[in-house]
Amino acid sequence: LHLSLRRQRQMCIRDRVDFYWENDFSLGQFIEHTCLHAGDLCPEGCGLSLKDHYRTYVHGSGKVDVVLEEDTHEKAGNSVNGKDDIIMTWSFCKVCHSTTVVLPLTENAWNYSFGKYLELSFWCRNMKVKGSACDHDFYRDQIHYFSFRGYMVRIEYSEIDTLRLVPPKSKVFWKPQYDIGIKILSLIHISEPTRP
Repeated sequence: LHLSLRRQRQMCIRDRVDFYWENDFSLGQFIEHTCLHAGDLCPEGCGLSLKDHYRTYVHGSGKVDVVLEEDTHEKAGNSVNGKDDIIMTWSFCKVCHSTTVVLPLTENAWNYSFGKYLELSFWCRNMKVKGSACDHDFYRDQIHYFSFRGYMVRIEYSEIDTLRLVPPKSKVFWKPQYDIGIKILSLIHISEPTRP
């Protein structure tokens, strides 16, 4: 489930992502589209630009927030080997506060299904960053950053409290004498002359 929310936490768009279907796209396409259309106005007519929104993907007892920020860090620029417009990526561990090195997004990662990336965020456990001193979970404990054309896309998993819906009983208990008594009292109250 995908929700696009204004920064004031009001919902604008509700949608869903199914990996490898027509409403799925690659991770690289998602990052590029999000950054390139940051200044566009919300299609739901709230009057704010898309950069003033964030997206939340919810499944089970977790959520993945996707927040667009201006890239004030300019991590290694957006040029690699003279090629412009390269998506740069790194992650930050929320537990031990370590940061991975900033690297260009590989072609395989660029082509990876965004829906599958989200599924791994919700279901994959104990994934570690190869060659990193950080021993914490890659999807649960780390904030993932992608930098492109002056913007940073921050993707962060967090647990949520799931509430249980308690429906009313299917059988309604009703005693007509109580309802008639209330109606009679109301009639008497209305019929009484008002006192000055």
